[in-house]
Amino acid sequence: MDISTEGHWINALIDYFSDGDRWKSRIEPSRFKLRHTISNGPHTSLADRHGLFSAFLNAYNSHEDIVLSPDDLWLMVTIYFAKYINGNAEKLRHVFVDHEGEIELTIVQTQAKPDWNEFLESMRNKIADNVKNDIVTLLAANYSTTSRVESLLFYATIMNTFRKYFKYTLRWTLCGIRKVHFLGTLDDWLLLRRKTEQLQSFTTPQDDFYTYIDGVLPVLDQLISTYQGKVDNTFWDKIFDIEHAGPESGSWTKITGWFLRLCYGIHMKEECKMDEVALHPIVTPVEFQDEYANEKRTCYIVGGFHGIESRDEWHKPVMSLAIFDDLSTITELESSSTNELLS
Repeated sequence: MDISTEGHWINALIDYFSDGDRWKSRIEPSRFKLRHTISNGPHTSLADRHGLFSAFLNAYNSHEDIVLSPDDLWLMVTIYFAKYINGNAEKLRHVFVDHEGEIELTIVQTQAKPDWNEFLESMRNKIADNVKNDIVTLLAANYSTTSRVESLLFYATIMNTFRKYFKYTLRWTLCGIRKVHFLGTLDDWLLLRRKTEQLQSFTTPQDDFYTYIDGVLPVLDQLISTYQGKVDNTFWDKIFDIEHAGPESGSWTKITGWFLRLCYGIHMKEECKMDEVALHPIVTPVEFQDEYANEKRTCYIVGGFHGIESRDEWHKPVMSLAIFDDLSTITELESSSTNELLS
């Protein structure tokens, strides 16, 4: 990972700890040390507040092409779903789990160094064993475009979705727009629509996330129609309308168009300020117990869209995840953690 991408995710962590206002934060970037990262492609620029929006905006402003995969749209929807679940964790607790509070889910590894990819996959399976309604299978990505990188990022998103119900631990032990280019098949895009609609079964018609999905589905229908060659130019002409509003001293950029329907939280607005369009990254803590060093610390899994790849007159959102040590949390490992493994 180049330093600009590492810095992007460190800024995301600082935002996470400072309620989104990193400029007033006293947290130093040196607090975080990169441990692991993966990405599904190179990038030519970093994303701002909403990676998918930035890719669309680059293509729109340049009158160039956008490259989309089902994974891109599904990651956006599932990150918003995680936000919805975490914002309504107690109201929805009975839908997903039968326990109160948090259950600790622990992955034990014994190899020469921690395998974070294996950890994400194993934790996905543990969560599936402890939640109801087959929601984990629904949230995972299974399109023809889904590589291992996308799969792992969706596993991290699943962890983030249910972080109010579980504590996650890794124990490393001594014991062993001019055009739209669609990636994937038609079946992938039809599957994306079905999976998106299924999320409504975990909410009610009175909830705003249900309304959000109601707005997303017609957009997906239009994407599918475009994939099939039935292009509605009027629809694509209305993706954005961007204008500057207000007096010069207090001017702001106003955006309207159907892309707002894809943005949970502002999906009911006809217009909004540009800086209201946001897709926050996932940030999930994991307790890392290092028996080699006899210490424990908190690691943070952070991920989402981090950039846009722009070349040859097309623009594509790029996703990644990164895992950081929080060096401020290092403490001595309690002997009981080791003893329970040896007993």
